[in-house]
Amino acid sequence: MNETIVANLKKYLIGEDLDDGVLSRLADRAIGIYKSYVNYPSSATAEDIAADLEKHVECLTDLALNAWAKQGAEF
Repeated sequence: MNETIVANLKKYLIGEDLDDGVLSRLADRAIGIYKSYVNYPSSATAEDIAADLEKHVECLTDLALNAWAKQGAEF
């Protein structure tokens, strides 16, 4: 899933100075945030979670783009 989100970010951020490590960390962060909001039940299998993440890849990409846009901004 991480690779899909990174590929999507590269499509959106054309012309930007991109670091694969940073994009990968943003993708991981988006996945973590999404999982915490969904709060999967303990009965959910890894396959169930992976299928759900795949269905919501655009949402995950948006979360990562939002985090990228806030880099260096004051809180």
